Formats: sequence, structure tokens, C-alpha cells
Amino acid sequence: MREEDGLYERLHTLPWKEVTAKFYDRAEGHGRKETRVVQVLTVDDLDFPHAAQVARVVRHRTCLKTGRRSRETVYVITDLISREASPQRLAKIIRSQWVIENRLHFVRDTAFREDASKVHTGHGPESMATLRSFAINCLRAAGNHNIALDSARCPTSRSPAPWLSSDSADQHRRASSRTLKSP
Repeated sequence: MREEDGLYERLHTLPWKEVTAKFYDRAEGHGRKETRVVQVLTVDDLDFPHAAQVARVVRHRTCLKTGRRSRETVYVITDLISREASPQRLAKIIRSQWVIENRLHFVRDTAFREDASKVHTGHGPESMATLRSFAINCLRAAGNHNIALDSARCPTSRSPAPWLSSDSADQHRRASSRTLKSP
């Protein structure tokens, strides 16, 4: 039996009703109200490598436009012991994962259309990922820290990204118009 087999069931059946280590966080943004409840249990018999604590994060969301409500439960396993990670600290660590998502993956998906890439063979995917990382790092080094926002404002793949210089944008427009002309 693999360690992952039945893991969700083991996490789900832990004594969550008895948990006293909790953290509540309420926020409003992105068109919704959200309440997160983080409960943490110390575990020693989970049969999972290096598991010291398990957190259950329950997110209650309300869409401000429609009033629609949703609830999501996520389980997190950590090797941090309770002295190293309180429920509040674990909540912060879990939320910080979105910084990575927003600063890197969103940029790759919007500005560089990584998900639509047709490069799938040989060293092509690795090479393209390296080039994208290089471009992102150059743009950030040049002082553009809102690459994701700028690329999200870019309405089509034919439009120049707003973070390009005006000369580059003109060159991009001319190149696009040449490629769009019929033969």
C-alpha cells in the first residue's frame, strides 16, 4: 500500500471538533468576502513521512455580485512542530503560496502564453522556460514589478504588452501588420 492511499480519509477523520488551536482570518477582495478558519493538530501516527502537524483550512466565500456562497476544505501536512508554526503562522505560510502563483505563474500564463505553447519535444520546453524566466527577470531588474497586471491589460496576443518601450511597441505593431497581410 502506498503512503498516499487513504490519506484524505485519514486526514478527514482526525478529531477536528476537539481542536483548540485555531486561527480566523477575514478578508474582502477580488469581488468576494472570505473567511478562513485554520485548525491545527499535532500528529504522530499519521503514517506519512516527517508529518508533525496537520492543518485543516476551511474557506467560506461569498461573491459580492451574486451573493453565491461556497465552502472549500484543504488539508496541509507539515514537518513544522507547534513551537515553530502556530495556526496563525501556518495560515501566513499557506497564503504566501499565492504570491508565487501571482508573481510567476500568472505572468508566464498571460504575458508569455506559456499554457498555449506548442513547444513539446526535446529540450524545447526547458529552453523556452529558461528564456521566459530570463525575460521576467530582466523586466523586473528594469523596474517593472507589475508585469502580471500589465500583461493582463493586454487585450489580445497581437497587441503589444504595455511594458514594452514605445519603439518596441511600434516595431511589434509593424511586424504584426506584416504577418496579418494576406499574400
